[in-house]
Amino acid sequence: MKVKNQIEKLQNLGDVLQGRILSIYMNTEPNGKQQDAWKIHLKNGLKRLREYSEAEGGEVQMKEYRELQPQIEKLIEDSKTDLKRGLVLIAGASSGTLFFETLQVPVPNAFYWEDKPHLEELNQLLETYPSVGVVQVGGEEVTVMSSFLGEMEQKWEYEWDLEQENWREFQGMSHANRVASAANHKEHYNNRYEVNRMRWLKGLCPILEKHGKRYQWDEIILTGEQNLTSKVSQEINYDSTRILSKNLNGVPTHQVLQEVIL
Repeated sequence: MKVKNQIEKLQNLGDVLQGRILSIYMNTEPNGKQQDAWKIHLKNGLKRLREYSEAEGGEVQMKEYRELQPQIEKLIEDSKTDLKRGLVLIAGASSGTLFFETLQVPVPNAFYWEDKPHLEELNQLLETYPSVGVVQVGGEEVTVMSSFLGEMEQKWEYEWDLEQENWREFQGMSHANRVASAANHKEHYNNRYEVNRMRWLKGLCPILEKHGKRYQWDEIILTGEQNLTSKVSQEINYDSTRILSKNLNGVPTHQVLQEVIL
C-alpha cells in the first residue's frame, strides 16, 4: 500500500515542482556474464544527460544537474545490496527524492532530465503488473496473496473450521500442524466434509471480495484443484476472475508469484 500511495502522490504533483526532475528507469537484474551491468547503464545514462544539459545551456539547470548527479550515484550505490530486477528513481535538486523503489519486475533502461517527472515507463509497469489477488484453493485450506508490481503486499492463510463452520485465519501455526489438524477433522467429519465442501467454498467468496476491495485488485487469479477453483469462480461477485490451470498448493510464495505474475 505504501508504494501505491507514493505513486498516487507522484502522479498528482503536476506542475507544482520547481526545477528540473531526473527520472531513472534501470534494469538491475544480474546476468551470468556481468553481475553489475547496471553500473555501466547508470554511468552511461547520467553521462549522456550531463552532455545534453551542457549542450542545452542554461546555468540554473546545469547547476541543478551537477549538484544532483553525485547524490543519485551515492543513493543507488548505498542501495546496491537491495537491488532486484529493476529500479525506478525520480528526484530533483530542489525537490529531493520523490520516488525510489527497487522492483521485482523487469524495467527498461531509460534516463530523463525534464521539467516534470517522466512517468510513461512507470505507468506501463502499473498496467503490466497491477494489483491482483492470487488464491491457492484447497479442500479445507486456502492461501490468499495480494500482489502489486510483482511483489507480495500481504498474505493470509485460512482453514475451514468444521466445528464452527466458518473460515478461520491461521496466525502462527506451522504448516505441519495445520495439515495434521485438517486430516483429523476430515476423518472425523468425513461424511459432512464430502457433502458440504462446495458450500464451504461459497462462504470463502465474501472474504476474497473484502480483500479485493481494500487492496484494489484488478483481478483475482485462482489456482488449485480445478473443480474447486471453478466453484469459487462461479460464486464470487467480482468484476474479473481468472483460473490458472495449475495446482500450486504447497509451492513457496515467491515461486507462486513467479508462475502467476511474472
